[in-house]
Amino acid sequence: MFLPIVLFESLAKNIRTIALRIIGAKHNNIDISNSNMLEVYPKFASFSFVLNFLRKEAFTRFTSATDVTGVDYPSRTLKDRFQVNYFLLSYDGSSRSRVIENTNGRFPLVSQTSSFPSVNWLEREVWDMFGVSFIKHPDLRRILTDYGFRGFPLKKDFPLTGFLQIRYDFKRKRIVQERLSLIQDFRSQYQLTPWLKKSLS
Repeated sequence: MFLPIVLFESLAKNIRTIALRIIGAKHNNIDISNSNMLEVYPKFASFSFVLNFLRKEAFTRFTSATDVTGVDYPSRTLKDRFQVNYFLLSYDGSSRSRVIENTNGRFPLVSQTSSFPSVNWLEREVWDMFGVSFIKHPDLRRILTDYGFRGFPLKKDFPLTGFLQIRYDFKRKRIVQERLSLIQDFRSQYQLTPWLKKSLS
């Protein structure tokens, strides 16, 4: 059962006041979403500090990280094309929080596995699907795709068909991996139906 909206707004106000006092108003923005979830938008330099702050403070105690997700916004500027969301859960306060970090995908983010061990595989998934890398990660390698896979499937500019195809070769009697070729010859289509013998257009 989650906190009533009055208590939740009070909690958010306390977090906003203390966080702004500790980190400074220029470094973060704190908001309440429509689903009564605390949303924190820290700056790049203070991201790890804000996560540790939410985890250790007595009145917040967001001790569990339940999910890490990535979102690709190609229409944004190159500075903040990717959005990485850390979803935190407080068992003591029965409330949830989302800490949001924007990145361009070229510079790695700092892994939060030292503070939240549960994000180990989740950060690997963000790396595998979006190409957002993490420094200080204990084992950053692909988790959902093959080792030789090229590209990152959930990026909006990734081709829908991919780069390689896998098929069974009857001559070699094994599965082979080869470059994908989608060759389509020019075809004339007359839009005729065999029943009416006239065009439908």
